[in-house]
Amino acid sequence: MAEEPVVTKFNNIESNNISLGRRVHADDQLFFEFKYNNNKIFIQTSDMMVIRPISSIENKDIYFLDLFFNFSIIQSFKQKQFYSKIIDIENKVKELIQNNPDRTDYNSSWNFQSCIFSQNNETDTLDINHLSFIRCQLIHNGLELLLSIYKKNDGTDNSNQLITKMNTYELKSFRNIKGLIELYGVWFDYDTMTYGITWRLHQILIKNNLYI
Repeated sequence: MAEEPVVTKFNNIESNNISLGRRVHADDQLFFEFKYNNNKIFIQTSDMMVIRPISSIENKDIYFLDLFFNFSIIQSFKQKQFYSKIIDIENKVKELIQNNPDRTDYNSSWNFQSCIFSQNNETDTLDINHLSFIRCQLIHNGLELLLSIYKKNDGTDNSNQLITKMNTYELKSFRNIKGLIELYGVWFDYDTMTYGITWRLHQILIKNNLYI
């Protein structure tokens, strides 16, 4: 039977339903895919911001886009809920890794790298006075980035207009977007003895035309 992915809002996620999937080796790193009730899981974020362009790892087709929190706006309550949910998922992942040393090669020498960073010092400490962001990986098929960008219609039509299937490495800055992110897996870097979560960004919904 074909796998049916789970697509849901962030506040519907139960972290205890997350489990380790298959073990793969990629780019000299150990990697485990995640399962959510034995399926892939895609999560709709809270309102976020896009501030800076897509970045990449030098000499590799690995691209990232940072989705920023803004705790000073009216939607900040849901953003704080989303932030807390990400931390909750990270804690569950650390528990899974530490409880499965035979599968994951985990020992006390490994350090967890959070996917949430501060814009100033890139640590996982929440600082309300400085914007924090979640780093998301983009899928690249060797020719282009596979990121669907939608714009919310201004009329009564509830549908959203597909702007483009992204084929450029630049994205304008928008103040009010939602993302569809996939809890993809956990990586292990033997050079730095760190491990962390890979979130994949599949879609962006631009909710207004306000630029940063």
